[in-house]
Amino acid sequence: MTDANFDTPILIAGGGPVGMALAAELGFHGQSCMVIERRNGVVSHPKMNMISTRTMEFARRWGFAKELREKAWPPDHPLNVSFITSLTGYEIASFHFPAYEDRVWPHTPEGHQRCSQLWFDPMIQKRALESGTVDARFRTEFLHFEQDGDGVTARIENRDSGEQQTIRARYLVACDGAESKIREALGITFPDTKSLSFDVNIFFESEELLEIHKRFMAMMYWVYDENGYWAQFISVDGRGLWRISMVTPELMTDFADFDPDFFIQKAVGQKVKYKLNSLLAWERNRRVANSYRKGRVFLAGDSAHQYSPTGGLGMNTGIQEAVDLAWKLNADLSGWGGEHLLDSYEAERRPVAIYNNEAATSNFLKLVSVQCGPDMLKDNEAGRLLREQGKKLILENDFNEEYEQEGITVGYRYDESPICVNDGTPVPPVTTTTITQTARPGARAPHAWLDEQETRSTIDLFGHGFVLLRFGATPLGADNLLKAVKEVGMPVTVCDIANPEIEALYECKLALVRPDGHVAWRAGGEPADPRGVIDTVRGALPAR
Repeated sequence: MTDANFDTPILIAGGGPVGMALAAELGFHGQSCMVIERRNGVVSHPKMNMISTRTMEFARRWGFAKELREKAWPPDHPLNVSFITSLTGYEIASFHFPAYEDRVWPHTPEGHQRCSQLWFDPMIQKRALESGTVDARFRTEFLHFEQDGDGVTARIENRDSGEQQTIRARYLVACDGAESKIREALGITFPDTKSLSFDVNIFFESEELLEIHKRFMAMMYWVYDENGYWAQFISVDGRGLWRISMVTPELMTDFADFDPDFFIQKAVGQKVKYKLNSLLAWERNRRVANSYRKGRVFLAGDSAHQYSPTGGLGMNTGIQEAVDLAWKLNADLSGWGGEHLLDSYEAERRPVAIYNNEAATSNFLKLVSVQCGPDMLKDNEAGRLLREQGKKLILENDFNEEYEQEGITVGYRYDESPICVNDGTPVPPVTTTTITQTARPGARAPHAWLDEQETRSTIDLFGHGFVLLRFGATPLGADNLLKAVKEVGMPVTVCDIANPEIEALYECKLALVRPDGHVAWRAGGEPADPRGVIDTVRGALPAR
């Protein structure tokens, strides 16, 4: 079918952070898309509060990393984590992390950032719309769809006017959340897992609480009583916005008998003046969809997986998916992507989602493992013993992994990817709290500064098409490889790097880096089969 038969090449159902990240990345590639979002696009209740290092690198690509840092969180506010009985009660244990202005990031030009959806969502939305290729339709309901061998036909409805419209697209991406109707219609299921807990968020404002908060000056508090862990208490912005996420016996559907004041006072330990903004009931799950694709329809974000928020991995994993899928869709629609390229989306991303899901679940199970008792809140020997036992458990069982997870958020790799050429080097171990940069195919291409002023990173080289890095004072020409690239019309930019330290970091003479910043191939010289390498990395060959 011709382009005239399609209203948009890519239809995105859901305009939350993952849907808009997909739209922004497609816009970055100059690819058109349409976003359907049932809400008005305004965030009234923040759920997400951490932007991972890798997402910050993408924000740098999209041009708003600096603005995000300026608005999100005070640079001088420490990032401490405290386990307490209340803000005015006992501290059981704590982890002390420096403020952002005191952080040094040897493996990235950006580093993670504490930031609420209140600021992140409008920024990614703005970036997507500024690209000029994104048609965003808010307050529009996605009704149903059908697909055939050429595309997807969807029915949508304007929620204000009631007007319905049929949209024809080549591909559909479901970013429509945990209760995805699209996933359900596709018949894609989850493994049979039970909910980890039921919770209620209490979002409120209090300047008075800022003074009380100075006692521990943490960004996050885990609150315990005689029955154990019962609430997470966080500073949303370090300036007077707060959120309590408390565990409830069952999923709450009616707030008529719910008393948020009681729980706010319990978490603080005394009465405090506040303004209640909103309440939100939610279910803590640990599941990843059995498939990420059916035909011309793909899943991304919460439609594909739901995590415990312990670690802030959910949205950030979804944004990684958006960037991975965007360049592949663009390659397919631009004509240089191979017929098997889109199959690699699930092959690469689902294993990462499963690993991250287990990490988030492990973080939560640690929290609820702290044993408490009737004396937990008392100033007596039994209470002191309980708190001391809790501290020992927290410090000796890696509770800090939830807050130090660069190995997960930056070091994720596609070791078994069908579109990366294995170079035969040993597979590095998977770590959580630390990252050792590697240019092994499948890994995120390492960061190194390209100038003494530390303003330009190797990360900044990647994004538009593939990049061929040639190392050394007299770099290899790679004529045969570039000839194979030209034959298939694959976009490649050649970058020569004479810095011996960066060459040592990449451990090769030639490295081919994908648009998403992951290494596709590397070697000490030209490949014996250059066309075979190019056809592999663009998905023209079936998976082995």
